[in-house]
Amino acid sequence: MVKTKTLLLIIVSKVKFLNLYPIFAISIICNIAEMKTLLRILLISVCTIPALAAPDKKPKIIDSYYVDGYGFVCDYENAYFEIKVLQDGDSIKVHSYNVITDNPVSVQTYKVLNDSVQIKWGTQFMFNAKGKVSLFENIDLVRGIEEVIKYDDSTRVEQHVIKDDINKTSKTTSYYPNGKIKNLSLTELSVDKKHINSIKTWHPDGKLKREQIIENGKTIMLKTYDDEGELAFSLPCQDGDSVFYNAEGNIITRKNAVRRGVIRLDGDSIKITSYNNRGRCISVENFMSYSPEYTVSWGVQEYFYANTPQPADSVWIFRSVNGDNLIEKTFYPDGKLKSSSVMTFDNVMVPNREFRQYYPSGLLRRLEKHHGEKLVEGHIYDNEGNEVFPFYEFQQ
Repeated sequence: MVKTKTLLLIIVSKVKFLNLYPIFAISIICNIAEMKTLLRILLISVCTIPALAAPDKKPKIIDSYYVDGYGFVCDYENAYFEIKVLQDGDSIKVHSYNVITDNPVSVQTYKVLNDSVQIKWGTQFMFNAKGKVSLFENIDLVRGIEEVIKYDDSTRVEQHVIKDDINKTSKTTSYYPNGKIKNLSLTELSVDKKHINSIKTWHPDGKLKREQIIENGKTIMLKTYDDEGELAFSLPCQDGDSVFYNAEGNIITRKNAVRRGVIRLDGDSIKITSYNNRGRCISVENFMSYSPEYTVSWGVQEYFYANTPQPADSVWIFRSVNGDNLIEKTFYPDGKLKSSSVMTFDNVMVPNREFRQYYPSGLLRRLEKHHGEKLVEGHIYDNEGNEVFPFYEFQQ
């Protein structure tokens, strides 16, 4: 009897939780003789009703359609992708599948603010042709944080980006296939509102390759290292400093260099005069700013033949109210003009270019005039000065 009462109290409490207590009480009062039968029924009810009454929290498909390769809705026969739209609470998830392979293409999540406004929110996925994740993105607009991870075909992390829009900071980390860090970039807004970007780059073996600090778009510190980790170049530099290059033009240490550049400073501009291993001048270049990765050419640029002091070619860049005007000239080894190209810009920044090419004798060989992409005049001459091919007429 005690066990029965205890069991009865438990059942009554559970049934009351299901809002069935009044029915249970009436049943006992009206038919106390059938208690055991009622207990069996209630035991089954208590075990099954909660499961049946639990709300279904799974996302529900609210739309499904096909699109072609241009993103337009179409029928199945012309479809590239199948789109399924799922309702997940107050969020919408848009799943895209390849209709041929049935592999996932993307999953995008949106927050529903009202009937007409949806914003990208939460987790986003992109998949490669094999159905493996190629990009993961997580957007948290409340905290102002966006995280992006890019993967290679073997699902190894290629790049990891974290942006903090509230604190105006970002961190970008790139990786080599062997898992070692290739590049690390940190961006922040200083107390005095300066945008500062600190960058470090490593060789595949983990040795430091480059360090750079950029302040409001201008490099204020730079150090580059060779394959062995030895310092090869640094900014700020001093007047008279040297910079060394290999055959490919990359900056290295003196040990394996085939070219040396001597730096001359003139305010914010830099002139680098380069010499080969025999001490012959091979180029004179002028820059508004200089680093191995970023140069702004300015003034006269001259490049010399290896066995003659005559210039191989020279480039002259100067500013005008219409933008950048460019004059480029090349020379034969004996110093005679080989070609000239003059480019100017009109008031709407459309380039006008005149190109002339000469024979070693000095006679004109070719003349072209362009306005934007259009050829407006063109002539070809033989080595006696006679026009042999007015190709301008054939391009109208």
